[in-house]
Amino acid sequence: MKYPLEWVLEYAPVDWGAEVVAERLTMSGSEVEHMRDGVMEVKVTPNRGDTLSMVGLAREVAALSRQNVHIPDTAVPEGAVSVFDLARVDVDAQDLCPRYAARVVQGVKIGPSPEWLAQRVEAAGLRSISNVVDITNYVMLEFGQPLHAFDYDLLAENRIVVRRAKPGETLTTIDGDERSLSPDMLVIADADKAVAVAGVMGGVDSEISDGTTNVLLESAHFDALSIRRTAKALGMSTDASYRFERTVDPAGVVLAIDRAAQLLVRVAGGTVAQGVIDRDWTPSRPRVLSLRPERCNTILGLEFSAEQMTDALASLNLSPVGESPIQCTIPTYRPDLVREDDLAEEVGRILGYDLIPANPVNGEHLHGGLSAPERFRRQLHTVALSCGWQEAVNPTLADDEIVCALGFTATARLSNPLSREVNVIRPSLLPGVVDSIRRNLRQQRTSLGFYEIGRAHQMVDGAPREDVRWAAAVIGPVATPSWTGQPAVADFYTLKGSLESAFAALRAGAPEFTAETHEGFHPGRTAGVVLNGRRIGFIGELHPDLAAKWDIAGRLVMFEVDVAALHHAAAGAKFAALPRFPGATRDISFVVDRSLKQATIAAIIREAAGPLLTDLTLFDLYRGERLSADKQSMAYRLTLRSDDRTLSDEEANGIRDAVRAALAEKAGAPTQ
Repeated sequence: MKYPLEWVLEYAPVDWGAEVVAERLTMSGSEVEHMRDGVMEVKVTPNRGDTLSMVGLAREVAALSRQNVHIPDTAVPEGAVSVFDLARVDVDAQDLCPRYAARVVQGVKIGPSPEWLAQRVEAAGLRSISNVVDITNYVMLEFGQPLHAFDYDLLAENRIVVRRAKPGETLTTIDGDERSLSPDMLVIADADKAVAVAGVMGGVDSEISDGTTNVLLESAHFDALSIRRTAKALGMSTDASYRFERTVDPAGVVLAIDRAAQLLVRVAGGTVAQGVIDRDWTPSRPRVLSLRPERCNTILGLEFSAEQMTDALASLNLSPVGESPIQCTIPTYRPDLVREDDLAEEVGRILGYDLIPANPVNGEHLHGGLSAPERFRRQLHTVALSCGWQEAVNPTLADDEIVCALGFTATARLSNPLSREVNVIRPSLLPGVVDSIRRNLRQQRTSLGFYEIGRAHQMVDGAPREDVRWAAAVIGPVATPSWTGQPAVADFYTLKGSLESAFAALRAGAPEFTAETHEGFHPGRTAGVVLNGRRIGFIGELHPDLAAKWDIAGRLVMFEVDVAALHHAAAGAKFAALPRFPGATRDISFVVDRSLKQATIAAIIREAAGPLLTDLTLFDLYRGERLSADKQSMAYRLTLRSDDRTLSDEEANGIRDAVRAALAEKAGAPTQ
């Protein structure tokens, strides 16, 4: 806001130069961004609406200089006719308008403003319009209380009604635009229709014109939140709404309207009707806050005396009483002071933040670093990138259509989402990753792999839970074409192999996969991911019906696992020293029923071989015409090693023979 310096100093006369005033105000929290031609541009913080006026800023100057602020005289010469015989005010929405005051001035003469008035209004950044309008702006700039002037003769029944807008009601404001009003908006109406959007802008049907002779002045205290919502809904921001949104002083309503009536007679002539119509429902009891000197010094890091604190608080017109604690009565124009710490801040502002010493930091110096979970997540990123996938970063809000289609339950739904695509809190990372795949497919990309590490939200046993997940989705060719011209295409087993390799790289152990079904996924190509006997996620292929619905050509395979469980398994990995003695390898082949799973065969071999078996590899599998349809030939390589000696051929052959015997007994495998 722009503040002509000579106008401010009219209420707080100090012998400081302009640069000193600017510096002192800036150091106390009212930042002067620049000064030009005697006008200060001050950056007013949102909680200090009281300084959006010349008197308000003068209070700051007076407090810093320990002087009293001079409030302008508001005595009004009144006529013999009572205002109650001329006008009527009804407030139907007292919750949105706790106070409304009105005065009537008769016999005014509309014309240009005198030079002093026009210069001051324009120096403060407003345009001079006419003497009556300029007076309302002048008082708003002076006291921070927005006013409005109606053409008294254009108000039906000379009546003011403060009410909520009616459904479907419209109003053409003085800027010429027709506004559609809603029932949650506060309007100023006459006996027939709305004539102004309360606290924002007046209407054309009652605005001051060259033919106006009688004026009804309005001064009110409106609910700040209501004005903000109305201004935002209508796309309007005015000097009046800017102040009302930051809360104006309810005690200054009549003071401002008296000042306006006084100046109006001075510059436009006329007679002020006797009395003020004042509809007041604001609480009259002042607020009292306490400040403990020891608490104040703890917050500020200084050693001010109680006398210094009392002096600072008195300069702000807080009427301090006592020493421990100091009792302060808060003026109505300071709604920002609500707790003890606020008073400590006021003491610091007035006595000077520059007094706070720049002491070195004491105590133990802590070295920064990553937590164990964060280090593990970085490992996940490295492993995922080594798989050839790209990271996707999706919002925590998702599209409930995709969420439900993939079989997840949206437990937290937004009541007022910005768009339909972000209307639920994601219960899984897969809806976002799948959406990333869909968007890229529309750009004619055919080979895609995305992963994401992030938080998902679910209800577990009736309570909300947030955990970190790792998800990935792959579609299309996963390698460059070979000499055959046919590139490998991602499928369930491709992603399963990538997941197994990732677990091995993380030293989390070998996962197991159990057949299961999941809504939204292919019923024969979906499996649970089990690690150390605990299900930590699942892997599967998108259901063909969904793929067709979403225009996804090809197999889209994906997985999602719990990062905490994966980290727990990886944290239990033990590192062994490099072997000191050479190992021995033995190959064994046999024929078994095709119904036997490889995991079952491997378990029999490991149990029979004992602790000297360090590696087991299936290197050949044959199913063909030389065997019956229900048989398969399998060949394994066993790697044997001891930590304290070199194994002899007899020991290695003995282990091999034990494995053959176990396979013959438990798998019905005649060994070769």
